[in-house]
Amino acid sequence: FDRLWALVSSAGGVTLGEAVTKPGDVAGRQLAVNVRVKKGGALRAELLDTDNKPVSGFTLEDCEPVTGDYPQTIFSWRGGDKAPPGAVKLRFQLHRALLYGYDWLTPSSI
Repeated sequence: FDRLWALVSSAGGVTLGEAVTKPGDVAGRQLAVNVRVKKGGALRAELLDTDNKPVSGFTLEDCEPVTGDYPQTIFSWRGGDKAPPGAVKLRFQLHRALLYGYDWLTPSSI
C-alpha cells in the first residue's frame, strides 16, 4: 500500500487498461485498493469465477467506479461489498488511473 510502483495504462492516459489477478480464496472478503484516478477517469473491477466468467452482481457494469485519490478505499458492487462464494479472481479496468496496490480484507480487519 505504498506508492513507489503503480499499474497504469498508457501512463494513466485515455487508453483503457486491464489486469487480471491470480486465483485465490476471496469469498467473504472485501476488496481494498490504493489508487489515484485522474480527472475524467475511473477504476472498475469485476469478480471472476474458475472459468474466468464474471460473477453475477459483481461485473464491471455492477461496479461502483472509484474516482479520486485514496490510500485505501473499499470497492462495492450491486451485489454488495463482499466477494461471494465462487469468486476466485479479479479483473481491474483502469481509465486514467494509477493502481498502487490492492488487498482482500476480512470485514473484521477494516
